[in-house]
Amino acid sequence: MEIKVPMKRLILLTILILFSVLALPATVKAESENSTYITSARVNFRVSGSLEAEIFKIIPYGYELNVLYFDPDGWTRVQIYDLVGYVNSEFIIIVCDEEPVVEPVIDEMPIIDEVPVQAPPDEAPVIAQPSLEDITYITSARVNFRANGSFDGYIFEVLPAGLILDNISYEPNGWSRVTINGTDGYINSEFIIRRDFLAVGEARSVLASRVENVHWSELRETLPQLTPIEVLDLRSGLRYYVHSFSNGSHADVVPLTQQDTDIMLQTFGGRWEWTQRPVWVTVGGRTYAASINGMPHGGQTSIETNGMNGHICLHFLGSRPHNGNAAFERDNQNTVEEAWNARLR
Repeated sequence: MEIKVPMKRLILLTILILFSVLALPATVKAESENSTYITSARVNFRVSGSLEAEIFKIIPYGYELNVLYFDPDGWTRVQIYDLVGYVNSEFIIIVCDEEPVVEPVIDEMPIIDEVPVQAPPDEAPVIAQPSLEDITYITSARVNFRANGSFDGYIFEVLPAGLILDNISYEPNGWSRVTINGTDGYINSEFIIRRDFLAVGEARSVLASRVENVHWSELRETLPQLTPIEVLDLRSGLRYYVHSFSNGSHADVVPLTQQDTDIMLQTFGGRWEWTQRPVWVTVGGRTYAASINGMPHGGQTSIETNGMNGHICLHFLGSRPHNGNAAFERDNQNTVEEAWNARLR
């Protein structure tokens, strides 16, 4: 027996089916297998895509993510080791080859002057005569410049990391009186470091006894970001300072000051180039064998006053380039090995 359905009812039924299909939530896969996704700030890794969901851990800024898919509700499903969970999509950016990494979201990277920044033991603030020509004092992070030595003091401005300080007077209450552009004010002493260029042989003999060759899979979780890192160029013996703003496939670093940029350029013979140099890097009282290249790329990053337009790649044992260049990876690993073997000389 043939069943006839009125045309109006058939049209209405078709519209309802189409609407229900279109209304279903959809997931969007990662753009391509070659895309690299990293966190643009410190962000929570949650059990599910909700602000109320349990937090597995906090993922650091610049962490490379294994993205499974993007949900349309503003969350991204990712895998970290054997855990699968969710990250707020607002804090994920795509890095293609050596494209620039954006700066952290301000709300996720507050200006701090209440919590000390970890610094190497020999880089802690020291009460000394700042008039000595071989001593320079700089800010170790972005820090508030206040009208008086108190957390309640009026903030004149926020000083950038790597700013060279003059006319320093350390005070016993943990604050330092400084002059910035003719204005007298105060900075938390924990965010001032002393850098004095000691004899290279003296520093190298000490570092050689403690240098480590740590795999990047371990080091990327502990290498501090936005914290001064001392670099000893093993071929020239020159030293300079950088900080890392992204620990992804490797560490993306920038010199702290114009002086550091000038010294680094000197180690490469006065010309920026992609070749690698063996270095020992010291931070937090530990020294690591590493390889650093000499070509700024990616545009302006986390420090605007260092005279470098771009950032530099710092490689360790097992780290990789963003673009998967096998020859470049091999050269970096060979240079890391050279830095590691240099402890024997």
